[in-house]
Amino acid sequence: MLYDANKGQQFADTKFDLCIVGAGPAGITLAIEMASAGTRICLLDAGDEHYSIESQELYKPQYKAEFYEDTTFNRLRMLGGSSNHWENNTSEFMPNDFLKKDWIPNSGWPISYEDVGPFYIRAAIYCQTDTDEYDSQKWHERLNRTDPLINVEGMITGIGKASLPPTRFYDVHKSKLHSLRNITVVKNANIIDVTANMDISKITSATFSNYKNVRFEIDASKFVLAMGGIENARMLLIFNEKYDNKLGNSNQLVGRYFMDHPLLRAAKLYSNTDKDMGLLTEQKVVGRKVILGFMQHTDESILANKLINLRMPIFKASSLQLSDGIESMHVLKEAISQGDLPENILKHLLNTIKDADEINESIIRKLFNTKVLSYVDEFEEQLPHFDNRIALGYEKDRFGLKKHTVHWRFHDEDFALAWESLKSVASQLAMNNVGRLRIMEEFQQRLQNEKLYVSHHHMGTTRMAENATEGVVDSNCKVFNTANLYVAGSSVFTTGSHVPPTLTLVALSIRLANHFKAEKGVLT
Repeated sequence: MLYDANKGQQFADTKFDLCIVGAGPAGITLAIEMASAGTRICLLDAGDEHYSIESQELYKPQYKAEFYEDTTFNRLRMLGGSSNHWENNTSEFMPNDFLKKDWIPNSGWPISYEDVGPFYIRAAIYCQTDTDEYDSQKWHERLNRTDPLINVEGMITGIGKASLPPTRFYDVHKSKLHSLRNITVVKNANIIDVTANMDISKITSATFSNYKNVRFEIDASKFVLAMGGIENARMLLIFNEKYDNKLGNSNQLVGRYFMDHPLLRAAKLYSNTDKDMGLLTEQKVVGRKVILGFMQHTDESILANKLINLRMPIFKASSLQLSDGIESMHVLKEAISQGDLPENILKHLLNTIKDADEINESIIRKLFNTKVLSYVDEFEEQLPHFDNRIALGYEKDRFGLKKHTVHWRFHDEDFALAWESLKSVASQLAMNNVGRLRIMEEFQQRLQNEKLYVSHHHMGTTRMAENATEGVVDSNCKVFNTANLYVAGSSVFTTGSHVPPTLTLVALSIRLANHFKAEKGVLT
């Protein structure tokens, strides 16, 4: 049943077994999974079925972060959440992603790949990318394509799958949500408060408001926050101001270790003209999904060489797009405009002389393709840094709740590991005659500023850990020091891997549902 909080509709009951706040991929998956266990569920979302400025403006931060894009519009506040504008690109995490690595501070999940892997096929069904897995060898055989990395030591072709058209979670799953008698869906319902018991170990109710400032309460045995990496942290911080940091924040970790996937064009591939790049440069449509390939390190290479992983699809480009001279021209122009001279000025001047033809072409806006040239979009794994965080400001929104502030940057340590990982790629591609990878280290300053993009994958602000001194939730996503408050979504990620988070956060929602069912003695 769907209720509209704005219309003041009365529920048949306000007492539930499970209250889920946030109807994006994590919340919708959890609700459907738990319905089969006979659980009485209330699934609430602050948005409507369609986009509205009234709701979206509540994502507005107090101010835009210096190194991060404005968070007002990069995630959607409506039923289905940000699946309403995602590209539906899904890949599995790798086993090494869950391990503690001594060269990556704050790494190491309290669970392993084996705890998540069994749920990936069911997660793919929710994402509508089918049950045919993400095995590179199988896909190359099925599509009769040659894998250019098949004999490249330390490298492997990763597989991404996307649904056609992209899966809008609420649109796709709403018929099931509405048909299940034990699920109550409420739209235009903004959580504004929670009430705890005397010793602040258990949440007894949550208070919501519609956009007409009419408030109502929901009582439940369990509460799950599934509002995304920023809102999960913001609301937990607000609740902790009321409850003296006893809701998973005894060590001031709520909002910390905020991660994204920086998207850098920091390398150029000059490929062997006789080399078939297969799925690395092609996208194949199979049924109602797209199959695409990307270069990545193997688990063994990551661990043996102390690297981070990179998701590296290859895109065809013109010589103009790949020109070092054009990059150097931008560096020189920026430095001169500030009355300064860049580092390595001689090298930048030589680049502009060497690529004079390309610079002239850019001035008259003519592109040409005379070689097999490509650029590589590196989807970076970002390290979990303590100082990257979501915090509370002093300005308040329409409900009197503090707005969030974003503190984020791509650290020198991130770049150092990225360069080492790219050098390993370059070495292996050259040794196996795949091509020559040109790494653009000299442009790091520009990559840290105007050429730094993020993927809007908000991760890590309520991280999963062994104990409360290292994180916010335990291995079953339960907030430390509470009996019945949980978090779902990518905010629980301890580290972010190098692939989009949605498939894994959906898998974790299924795993959480299995945990709840096991507590009830329900077989899964």
